[in-house]
Amino acid sequence: MTPVAPSSRFRPGAWSLTTKLSLSAVLLCVLCVGATSAVVGLQASDRARQAASEQARVVAEQAAAQVGGELGRSFAAVLGMAASMEGMKSAGHPPSREQLDDMARQLLVQRKEFIGTYSIWEPNALDGRDAEYVKQGPTYDDTGRYIAYWHRGTGQITVEALLNYEKEGENDWYAIPRKTLKPALIEPYVYPLAGKDVLLATMVTPVLVDGKFVAATGADMSLADLSERLSKLEPLPGGRLSLLSNGGLYLASQDKARLGKRADDLPAEVLAHIAKGEPHVWDDGQGWVHLYTPVTVLQGTAPWSVAVSYPLSVAAAAAQQQLYGAVAAAAVACALAAVFMTLLVRSLMRPLRELGRTMNGLASGSTDLRVELPVRGTDELSVIAQGFNGFASKLRSAFSEVGDVSGGVANASREIATGNADLSVRTEQQASHLQQSASAMRELTEAVAHSAESSDHAAQLARDAVAQAHNGQNVMRETRDAMDKINESSRRIADITGLIDSIAFQTNILALNAAVEAARAGDQGRGFAVVAGEVRTLAQRSATAAKDIRQLTVDSVDRVASGAALIRQAETSLNQLGDAVQQVDQLLSEVSQVTREQSGRIRSVTDAIGELDQNTQQNAAIVEQAAAAADSLQQQSARLVQTVREFVGQS
Repeated sequence: MTPVAPSSRFRPGAWSLTTKLSLSAVLLCVLCVGATSAVVGLQASDRARQAASEQARVVAEQAAAQVGGELGRSFAAVLGMAASMEGMKSAGHPPSREQLDDMARQLLVQRKEFIGTYSIWEPNALDGRDAEYVKQGPTYDDTGRYIAYWHRGTGQITVEALLNYEKEGENDWYAIPRKTLKPALIEPYVYPLAGKDVLLATMVTPVLVDGKFVAATGADMSLADLSERLSKLEPLPGGRLSLLSNGGLYLASQDKARLGKRADDLPAEVLAHIAKGEPHVWDDGQGWVHLYTPVTVLQGTAPWSVAVSYPLSVAAAAAQQQLYGAVAAAAVACALAAVFMTLLVRSLMRPLRELGRTMNGLASGSTDLRVELPVRGTDELSVIAQGFNGFASKLRSAFSEVGDVSGGVANASREIATGNADLSVRTEQQASHLQQSASAMRELTEAVAHSAESSDHAAQLARDAVAQAHNGQNVMRETRDAMDKINESSRRIADITGLIDSIAFQTNILALNAAVEAARAGDQGRGFAVVAGEVRTLAQRSATAAKDIRQLTVDSVDRVASGAALIRQAETSLNQLGDAVQQVDQLLSEVSQVTREQSGRIRSVTDAIGELDQNTQQNAAIVEQAAAAADSLQQQSARLVQTVREFVGQS
């Protein structure tokens, strides 16, 4: 048996069936327990998130109730002072200015959270005596209206006149109740007090008599103590609590730098919910959840909001503890299941291991088909053993028949090998003859191809000769045209020389007449006679030269005419030569075409012979292979007979 390499033992293909089944069962348990743990973990995480959210909601509602209660109680004091003013005014006994001062001072004494308190009356709405109090002391301006502001800004309760109460944008503490006729919680603001910036919230309510606005009274409340107490609260581990105004200002926060500043870090959606006084939950995507709960100070006033912020890790921590417990329990369960499944699989696989040893014995030759597996019980493994025993019995019978057939195959193989040897010799002889025929056909093909090339070359020479003949014809035609032009020029020269001869004759006559006239003149015409004689002499010489030129021209015309006739004869001969060469070229082309066709047919025959030769050689090779195969089949048949005898246990 081939040993298994150490590195291959860790591949799944090298594992035993026991190992595979055990691992499969363990993996199934792990998957089931893991899936259960995952579901439990997810449920625990959801429950933890819900618990954290519920705890944050409860804390936020408690903080909102606390803030609303404190602010409501403070607002109730302001409402109580306004109710006193309304009652006195409605009863026809309006409070005196001194009584108003006492009421404001007493409110500051009773409510330590108030920094200041005030009441501002409409012109002559208090006692109709505003004109008497114009600039009467520090609490009056040039209107004489009651506008006293009592405060403890310096640590002691003092009074001064209100400023800018008619200046739009700075008089919300007066303009809002006058316009709405309802109590209002003015947007907080930062005010320097005793050298420190303090957040103040103004609570104001109108004083109405018979539904008519006559005054506004209010108080400025410091939010420092409330902000300090809220910022120290830790609603959840790692969480924080903030208080925001209706306009989105931080009124309480662990980050002191944010106090009195607008919450620009919040999205517009969150600010919109705060302004409407609606609860809202916001996940900032950075691991924090923010829960906003409205704070109602007084019905109809602008609500504030308490913000409880906590990290998601708070909820995750509780879920992780539950998940760790579930994972630990799952790990223990998986370990116990793995041990149990391994023992169970080993027990069930014991009969299969016996079957494996038997099969290995058959494969190695240490066991033959006479072996039988033990059959215990009626389970599936017993059915397999019983089936194997029946299968082995049938194999013994089948292999006995195979041994007999193998002997017959061996005898037939010997006869086939002998016949193949004779066929191989004859095939080799036929292949040799075909090779000789193919060689002769190749030589004939080359000769025909050479003849075709020679015919093509001769045809090309003939075509070149035709081209030269055509060129000669063109040259002769041009020469004939030139001779005709020379002949024409010679005739014109003859005409010109005739004209010169006529002129010389007339000049001679004129010279004779001049000589006669000179003789008549005597001595006076002697010089003229000499000139006339010279002119006569020149005229005679010109006539002689003209006759010579005329004779030469006539001779040239005759010779040119003779040359033109010869050229016409040469042109006719060249035409005949060109026609003859064209006929030769046509015949050579036909010969070349026929030669090429013959060459193609011979080449086809050569190819057919070559293919036949190749097929014959292939047949020879096949015959040799068949002979070798028959010999190998004979040897293998003998080995098969021997193997079958060993397998079935026969000697």
